[in-house]
Amino acid sequence: TNLAASTMKELAEGVLKNPKFPPEWPFSPTDFERQDESSDEIFYDQPRLVFHIDDAACGALTEYYAEHLKEGDDVLDICSSWVSHYP
Repeated sequence: TNLAASTMKELAEGVLKNPKFPPEWPFSPTDFERQDESSDEIFYDQPRLVFHIDDAACGALTEYYAEHLKEGDDVLDICSSWVSHYP
């Protein structure tokens, strides 16, 4: 797994070495409009307790965390939800 991790690190770093940007900004302001422009307060008024990944993906994440996180490790879960994938 160290070889895979080092290869992924090299690939990730390589992306920024010679970026290929389009000659002009490819988006218009309408590309960033929301489908529902109503107030966010309306949307968040009711809890949205949904699963964003299926049971197999949840199990795979839990297994990965159990194998790679050690007792006492600090974790910043920026993708937290009402359901945890930590073991």
